[in-house]
Amino acid sequence: MKAALRIGIILTALFVIAMLVWQGITAHGMPDPRQPNTSPTVAFLDIGILVFREGLECILVLAAITASMTGGGHCSAGDHELVLPQDLLGRLDSRA
Repeated sequence: MKAALRIGIILTALFVIAMLVWQGITAHGMPDPRQPNTSPTVAFLDIGILVFREGLECILVLAAITASMTGGGHCSAGDHELVLPQDLLGRLDSRA
């Protein structure tokens, strides 16, 4: 049972990744199901992907809000090794 569950999760993840890549290539990241000559199947997939992306964004925003409410006593800024490009630009800008 565990092997079947793992295979199912992996196949689902690959399907989601394939759909996001397909959307990025064919619609340049902005699908519009209202375009003329769009088949119902493609419109259904476009709407599904849009809802999925908005759901992920909502989860990330709620996680950020929740993390900001936990307080600063658990870790300090020096504990983090990952520096994102916007963090690097902010650090360079604050030093000038």
